[in-house]
Amino acid sequence: MTQTMDHGDFCSAFAEQLAGQADWRRRKSDDFPDDADRNIAAAVELELLAKQAGEGKINPALSAAYLRAAEDRGGDGDKAGDLARSESENLRQVGFLSSYEAPDDLLETILTEARIAFKA
Repeated sequence: MTQTMDHGDFCSAFAEQLAGQADWRRRKSDDFPDDADRNIAAAVELELLAKQAGEGKINPALSAAYLRAAEDRGGDGDKAGDLARSESENLRQVGFLSSYEAPDDLLETILTEARIAFKA
């Protein structure tokens, strides 16, 4: 996601990312039939989050904080890299180790974990 995005662009891009992760989970249910139930449950949760994000149900302050962090490269550390790592890890855990009621909850977790890494 790029720094030239506005809130609506961010919501759309995040929705696409969540939908892509949901598709991946559905494919994993075919690859791992013994674990299909968890993969399907994760896909359903990700699809719900994608729908909410696509409807713009993300706090604008969170999208702004995310975009600021995504822009911040260099300096004392690679905040954008920390953010990308946090995002990737948290998306993989949805439906397995973590569950979220709304995209805001997921974004807050991603940002909090990235901020911890920023200070490391």
